[in-house]
Amino acid sequence: MKTETEQSIQRGCLALLNLYGWAVKVPAGGAMRGGHYVRLAPRGTPDLVGVVASRMIAVEVKKRGGRLRPGQGETLDTIRRNGGLALVVRSVSELEQALKAEGLV
Repeated sequence: MKTETEQSIQRGCLALLNLYGWAVKVPAGGAMRGGHYVRLAPRGTPDLVGVVASRMIAVEVKKRGGRLRPGQGETLDTIRRNGGLALVVRSVSELEQALKAEGLV
């Protein structure tokens, strides 16, 4: 069985959040400019960020077996400490279950 890519899981998660009518942003990590890589978002920025019912939601998407990179866990911890919902998900259904557990859907 072929493992889903993080990109395909992220697209599915974004579609789910849009289905609920939530404003969600996919922060750009970086881009090539003049032959050089330019970082557009700080290291550790989650894949999806948004606000629902006045609460920040941050979603880091990983494929099965994927691990957090340096900075990602710290960023998610900071969001949690400040009252936000910070998740690491490996499937769209995992995201939906977490949102249901928080009473957001």
